[in-house]
Amino acid sequence: MSFLRRLFSGTSENESDDPVAQFNRGVDFATGRGVPQNYQKAFVHYLAAANMGQREAQSNLGVMYSNGQGVEQDYAKAAEWFLKAALQGVDDAQYDLGLFYASAKGVAQDYSMSLKWSLAAAKQGHAGAKNTVGIIFLNGFGVAKDTAEALKWISEAAEAGYPAAQCNLGRMFLKGDGMIPDRVEALKWLLLAAPLVPEAATEAEMLIADMDHAQVSESRRRVASFMMNR
Repeated sequence: MSFLRRLFSGTSENESDDPVAQFNRGVDFATGRGVPQNYQKAFVHYLAAANMGQREAQSNLGVMYSNGQGVEQDYAKAAEWFLKAALQGVDDAQYDLGLFYASAKGVAQDYSMSLKWSLAAAKQGHAGAKNTVGIIFLNGFGVAKDTAEALKWISEAAEAGYPAAQCNLGRMFLKGDGMIPDRVEALKWLLLAAPLVPEAATEAEMLIADMDHAQVSESRRRVASFMMNR
């Protein structure tokens, strides 16, 4: 690394060859930890670390390219960096890559690849990926529709506190997808999702208007129990 580049980035000559130091410096600039927040400088450090194989830096570069932070937005380059990190086992990158394949963002739409990467992240415990796997099976995107498999993954994500999955599980209980319809349980999950998912709040209000007081009270009791046991 040249003297001027080290001066610009605030990295010593020893640090320039250390991928972990470069990654940590990128985090500093990305988050404003001890320095003024600067996405351009964060990108420089993440790129240096990523080129040395640092997997979290590769994943973060994918996010920066995806969001246009510190660099021009480029979904294809985001997908490339997510793939590098995903191959090294980064669950966030596997999750994001799964979403990219599902939505044809930076790559050709391919539900089998979406399932592959989403499932890889889900098996590591990634709640968002579990929800994605569930949605794939619930709707039969590139696979045979399987409500039992969908229920398994969406339930795990919902129990982990993932709001989108809680909303989806509420809808499944309301419609009877993979189980006997249960309006009380449906309302419970919709209420849990409501603070962060506007659609869940709207659907919960509509459901409450069509339920008796005892049913609504039981749903709210279950919400309180869920929150106490987290």
